[in-house]
Amino acid sequence: MEDNLAGKNIMVLRPSQQSEELSKQIMEAGGNVIRFPTLEIQPIKNISSRTLKDLVSWSDTIIFISRNAVRVFAGLIGDIQNLLESKTVYAAGMGSQEEAGFAGVNNVISPGPRSGSEALLQLTGLQSKAILDKKVLIVRGDTGRELLKQELESRGAEVKYADIYSRVMPKVSAQDVANIWLHSPPDIIIVTSNQGLYNLISMTPDAHHDSLFATDIVAMSERIAQAARKAGFTNNTVVAESQTDQGLYNAVVNNLE
Repeated sequence: MEDNLAGKNIMVLRPSQQSEELSKQIMEAGGNVIRFPTLEIQPIKNISSRTLKDLVSWSDTIIFISRNAVRVFAGLIGDIQNLLESKTVYAAGMGSQEEAGFAGVNNVISPGPRSGSEALLQLTGLQSKAILDKKVLIVRGDTGRELLKQELESRGAEVKYADIYSRVMPKVSAQDVANIWLHSPPDIIIVTSNQGLYNLISMTPDAHHDSLFATDIVAMSERIAQAARKAGFTNNTVVAESQTDQGLYNAVVNNLE
């Protein structure tokens, strides 16, 4: 197994602080990692720790929508372990659950390998009988899908957002991007968000779009895979069986067999 990615170029689009474990696995298998973050995570400047603490005090239930939500929240608050001690805490996936554990919050409920709003909404504690009249705080970035909030409200919950970070497109020179496609074009691109996918297209010079759209995709979810096909990707688009680093890695290996 250790040479199963030998000579293969794997492009990872994740923000730099989130790509280390996956990149390590790929390199240990002989692959060449092209770290190409198409998103940067920046805390929102106009939200204070006092505002966040007031929102937490208001709520019965906290839902962290991503690793970044946990990381930025902990950075703004400091000690979140005591703050969340009396709350019911959910994470949208195993990554955000793990990140909460790093911050000292261990009693976190997640849907397991299949992450996201749809998976969260299947959990027993978020069904109508359990969530009726509860006050739910969703901690997330400043943009995102409305499905979770809308569905929880339809089940009788009162829901507020804590929008605490923004996702911005990194500044990379067109020549630096062109050099990737001229000298070490990827065999597979690992995509973990729609916005990261769209930013990749925007950041790639038009002259290399044919090569880009002919590259295989490993997607974190079927929703992302559909977005890739709709955007114009024409080769294999493989969906990871679990929305984890291991799931993404396995999908890369299986795609190349």
